[in-house]
Amino acid sequence: MSLVKKRRGNDVKDCVKNLPCFFFQVFQRERLNGHYGVVAFVMGNTLSSMPFLFLIATVSSSICYFMVGLHPGFVHFVYFTLGLYSCVLVVEGMMMAIASVVPNFLMGIITGAGIQVSYPTISSGRKA
Repeated sequence: MSLVKKRRGNDVKDCVKNLPCFFFQVFQRERLNGHYGVVAFVMGNTLSSMPFLFLIATVSSSICYFMVGLHPGFVHFVYFTLGLYSCVLVVEGMMMAIASVVPNFLMGIITGAGIQVSYPTISSGRKA
């Protein structure tokens, strides 16, 4: 008997954090039954994850900011933390919107990665 336990399911689902894979089947069933729509799902999930995202941004920025030795001062640190928090919140909200529209998990990952890669080019107005 092998000491390594064989896992069932997709390993890709365990590696990607931004795409909501745990409760996506529940959302599809609730949406098909007409209990709530895509906008309510995206807004509710984004609002419920905001405190945890702020905690992640605060811990990450406190490690990076002081380890690199950026400008001293609390105002600079708060600005850096809020910038990181806003970036994480935008990516999380975008992936929630993509996950609620795209029916396949792998297509959701591909679509989200494509939008995230092309976003700096689109927002800057330059041609690729």
